[in-house]
Amino acid sequence: MDNFKDISQLYRLGDPDFYQKISSEVMVKLSKKLNTALGQPSTWSYLHYNLLLPYIVNMPTEVLKDDLTASMVIAMLPNFDLVKDIVNENFMNIAAWKVSNYLIANADSVSADIKQQSICLVLEFSTHKKLWTNVYSERELFNYISDCSAFGVSDTRLNEVVRKIVQADTFEWNQAAIE
Repeated sequence: MDNFKDISQLYRLGDPDFYQKISSEVMVKLSKKLNTALGQPSTWSYLHYNLLLPYIVNMPTEVLKDDLTASMVIAMLPNFDLVKDIVNENFMNIAAWKVSNYLIANADSVSADIKQQSICLVLEFSTHKKLWTNVYSERELFNYISDCSAFGVSDTRLNEVVRKIVQADTFEWNQAAIE
C-alpha cells in the first residue's frame, strides 16, 4: 500500500523523474496488463504517454479516496478510451465524485473544454444533483453527449438526459407561447 501512495504522490506532485523511479517489475506488469486489454504490444513510452492509467486506476480504494485529485482525473480523460476496458467501476465512481465536486465548486470558471471532456465520466457515474442543475445546462448536455454512448454511458442515463433536454425545451416553448 505504501508503494501505491508513493507513486500517487510522485505523480500528483509532477515529479519530473517519476517514470525513472518506477521499478522495471512495475513496468513489465503494466505492459502485460495493457497488452491483455488492448491486444497489441505496449512499450514503456506508450505507458508513459498514457499517464500510467492502468496502474493508477487499480490503486486500493483508500489511496484513491485520499490521493486521487480532480486535476489528475481531468488530465487522464483524453486517454480514457484507450483503457476503458480495464478501468474498474470503483475507480470510476471515485473519479466521477472528485470531478463532480470540482465542477460544482468551480462552476463559474471551469472551461467548456473541461466540461466537455468530463461529461461522459460524470454522466454515468455521478448522481450529484447540483452538477446537473448548477453546472451543465440542457443545451450543453445536448451538445456534449454525442460521444458518450461510445464511452460506455448506459442508454438509461442517456435517455434521462434527453428527457431533461426535451422538458427544458418544452418549458421554453410554453413560456414563449404564453408571452
